[in-house]
Amino acid sequence: MQRFLDNLKVCNIIPNISRINLVNELKDKIRETKVEVIPHKFFYYDLECSYNWIKLMGDTTNYPLAYQTRNMLQINFERIINIIKEEGSPHFDLLSLGVGDGYDDLRMLESIRKILFGDDTSRNKITYYPVDISYDLINNALNLFIDRIPGFVNKRMEIIILNSDFEKLSAYNSIINRYSRNPKLITLLGSTLGNFYELTLMRAIQSLMNNDDYLLIGVDCCYENQSIDKIIKKNSESTYGLQFLLGPLRSLDTIQIEGDTIHIPSMAEDQITTNTSDQPLTSLPPSEVATIIHSINLGNHKILLTMSHKYKIQPLIDFFRTLGLTLVEKFIPSHSENCNYCLFLLKFDNSTKSDYEEQSLIETVRGIIDKDPSNIDKEKITNKVDEISRYLKNPSTPIDQRNQAIDKLKSIQSNGIVNHDDLAEILKIFRSRQ
Repeated sequence: MQRFLDNLKVCNIIPNISRINLVNELKDKIRETKVEVIPHKFFYYDLECSYNWIKLMGDTTNYPLAYQTRNMLQINFERIINIIKEEGSPHFDLLSLGVGDGYDDLRMLESIRKILFGDDTSRNKITYYPVDISYDLINNALNLFIDRIPGFVNKRMEIIILNSDFEKLSAYNSIINRYSRNPKLITLLGSTLGNFYELTLMRAIQSLMNNDDYLLIGVDCCYENQSIDKIIKKNSESTYGLQFLLGPLRSLDTIQIEGDTIHIPSMAEDQITTNTSDQPLTSLPPSEVATIIHSINLGNHKILLTMSHKYKIQPLIDFFRTLGLTLVEKFIPSHSENCNYCLFLLKFDNSTKSDYEEQSLIETVRGIIDKDPSNIDKEKITNKVDEISRYLKNPSTPIDQRNQAIDKLKSIQSNGIVNHDDLAEILKIFRSRQ
């Protein structure tokens, strides 16, 4: 790929992530019995995993989400460009969170070329940021662009490769701000949001956003309970999908779980089970989200491979609003199209951001304290909770401290027990940089 990169005038390359470090991290995650779901980045982190994903994206019969995403972009993306243009941004940069097989980004770049650069004789350029844990997928996408739109790539694009874990995006903010001359359109397509604990991912994305930036997010929605059974059936029919789910484990020879040595090559696709989950693995009210879990039994141990959330539309919009993201336009297919995939164009406005999620957790913790008859230090513990709440309400509290505290509050919520040590540990996080 390097011979193309020089020709493409790539401004900067973030060094690609060490596979050895990722393999060791994956082994550690699996070894920990506390891990709920294998972090989603591991499904793309090596060449075989990336190849599995490209094959799955091509299986439009048994994995309709890929077709639905592409079709929704084809129908609506020119309208999206015009909305941004009408709001006062005649040019914008494109930051793609997850390049996939490259075809969605190609569709967007072709539309941008047509609408924003069709009659433009100036020297304006678009800065394109492909962000992915997989350097192989970035490489594949750039080669696709060179093949399909070589003139636009060479004359109108500057490319900044960010070979990164999504949850570490804030580390690249200074680099992005250095090269961006225009507002950014950040895209998160496919069902990526539904594969994460939403608040963690959305906070990472927000760390890159300025007030004039837009976020285009694709979401797998559920309109009715029956659709969940259909989705589970479809997931079970795709051989490529099952190979994709086993990709992270198959990149290892053996793993250790609680002292047991598990030989990975013996795994088969038919060992994967797919069902719904009532576990609180979402930032939204669980009643508003359907969660599908893929798991596999390895010996006496059950490994949760991945989760996929399916959302109701209005609660999701409400969730975005609490994060300071205002809805510009939503694109929802008709029921007759047999498609549950929706697009939401959002704009960041920090002045509308609320502390709803943080304070909801705080109130849950207060409720646990009140219901615990054995708690003889209720006043002291409540004072600590009040202090944590003040830190979370403070807009100057660093995002990494906020995320660490939220994770620990979620653990308290899950365990249903509040004690001095847990709260002291949270306060230590906040006080460490004072």
